[in-house]
Amino acid sequence: MAVFSAQPVIEIAPEFAAERAPKVAPATLLDLIVARVRMALQSEAGPARSALEARLAGPDGAARSRVTEAFGLSATAIDLLDLACALAADPSLGEAYSAAQGAPQRVCPTENLARRLFGHADRSDEPVWRAGMPLAVWGLLVPIARVAGEPDAFEADPRIVDWLRGVVGLDAALVGRARLIEAQPPFAAWPVAATARDAVRATDSGNPARVVVAAAPGSGRATFAAAVAAALNRRALAVDPAGIEDVPDLLMRARRLARLANLILVWRHHDGLQLRAHPAAAPLEFVTTGPRGRIAPIDGTTDLVVPLPGPDRDERRELWRRLIAVAATWPSASVDALSSRPGIVTGDIVAVARSAPSGPEQAIDRLRARARAALGDTARALTPRLRWDDMVLPAPTREALEEIAFEAGARLRLLAEPEPGRLFARNGGLAALFSGPSGTGKTMAAEAIADRLGADLLIVDLAATVSKYIGETAKNLSRVFDEAAGAGCILLFDEADALFAKRTEIKDSHDRHANTDTNHLLQLLEGFDGLAILATNRRANMDPAFVRRIRHVVEFARPAAAERRIIWRRAIAALAGESRAAELASLLDALADQHELTAAQIKNAMLTARYAAMREGGPINAEQIRRGLGRELIKDGRPANAPARATRIRLG
Repeated sequence: MAVFSAQPVIEIAPEFAAERAPKVAPATLLDLIVARVRMALQSEAGPARSALEARLAGPDGAARSRVTEAFGLSATAIDLLDLACALAADPSLGEAYSAAQGAPQRVCPTENLARRLFGHADRSDEPVWRAGMPLAVWGLLVPIARVAGEPDAFEADPRIVDWLRGVVGLDAALVGRARLIEAQPPFAAWPVAATARDAVRATDSGNPARVVVAAAPGSGRATFAAAVAAALNRRALAVDPAGIEDVPDLLMRARRLARLANLILVWRHHDGLQLRAHPAAAPLEFVTTGPRGRIAPIDGTTDLVVPLPGPDRDERRELWRRLIAVAATWPSASVDALSSRPGIVTGDIVAVARSAPSGPEQAIDRLRARARAALGDTARALTPRLRWDDMVLPAPTREALEEIAFEAGARLRLLAEPEPGRLFARNGGLAALFSGPSGTGKTMAAEAIADRLGADLLIVDLAATVSKYIGETAKNLSRVFDEAAGAGCILLFDEADALFAKRTEIKDSHDRHANTDTNHLLQLLEGFDGLAILATNRRANMDPAFVRRIRHVVEFARPAAAERRIIWRRAIAALAGESRAAELASLLDALADQHELTAAQIKNAMLTARYAAMREGGPINAEQIRRGLGRELIKDGRPANAPARATRIRLG
């Protein structure tokens, strides 16, 4: 079972680490390098020097050989690096360097010194220190402040000196940004073996490859990368590149460490991330992205996009019970409900488990809190307050809503079965269209369904979503669907006809892009694992082809007289108590029969009456109800003192 590790990487100990190094005399590889330099300074030759060179070329010099091979260093380059590392290990060598160079101020090695000491003075190879050469590209040497007329002199990068000591610490630029990901047993649905095979096949072409792991944050993307790395007998180092522009050598230092320690880098993706090809990427790297797997391409690099499936319901249930000890005592139905919630990723379960919820209700509350914290500004989350029994609807409408709520709760469970999953998993997401006049309960029904499912309602802000700029609407909508999927919310598009209107005849580029946005919306809906509700009071304006692709269409009509009576009585009971509702029952029934109002209008009328009663003192009376009713009639374009039918009633 894959579970995240939050342990930061402080030090990495690969096969070259000091504690695993062979016990030889001199005790460390750096001692061998210092001895080599001293022999060169003393022009010592013969069997002793040959034996030392043989030891450096053998197992005792494995870490040094790794540097040579990993960065493609020439003989002169490794000689110059030896001089710099020896000086770091034994600063007294500075005096010998200055004497050998005939200049007291030259205590650091130069390229000329390396060529002269190690017998390369007549070699015609190119300079080893210049732009594009390994010592410079990989920051193995650090040039010291140059004095006019003096040749370039160098110090060794401290991390390279540490490497030769057998200790691999993080560069300062990587502290807080990088951590080693320990391999965990993967989920059954993760394509670890297939991805490893594809990665090997891609790198065999000679070009670098990137495995782009596409899933919501918290889905285990880095854990999956570590599992693939383990299948390749490697380890994975995850690096957060946020602010990479402010740390110009971050890319180089991360890739340098990966080359040295034989690690595979896992770049944690963020919007706008640009991973350059220089310095040269390793043959294989990972990049984690959102569910759509979008990342800027690099010429000459093969990208393998892997959509990462989440754990199935049984694996989620096992996670809840394994990570929360008391979950074993929770009702099985509650654990099943938690395990079936859409949009919940492994990271959510781990985070909630760490907070030690006392029961399933508290676990749901904390899942909702995490979801709300992750939302952007294109939608707002509404925690449902209205319950199923608060709705006053005709029996057919209520039954249609029951079907939607049940299907939303059971859909993942059904599709987890082999045959339904095989045949129907690609039939699109679950979408419902609520159509009817304003105030007839469309939003209330969406809220009640959210309450039934234990989810928040994510209401899309159309003003923040629809843009006059070409392509921006599609981007905004993609972000909304990603947020809803990651938060496990029910998605509500109010006034959906503004987004899902009839596709236009193409007359100009704006028409073409408007139609493109509609097609993009269809794709988003079909790929959405949760429930999306579209509410409109102008169904005639919606694209018929689009409506046909929606699984549930529910018509909300104005309430009939019998339903209006219930709404009037419930409203006054909530505002003034059951006894006052009983006293005014005949009046309320007469109003219900006389005036065709929506539930929202009735509630507003009663709210106006309640405030009037509070202002005037005393209980709600008939006159206050009449004034509240009159206000709603005026807003509806009807006379405040005229009933809808000829029959007149006496208001108290």
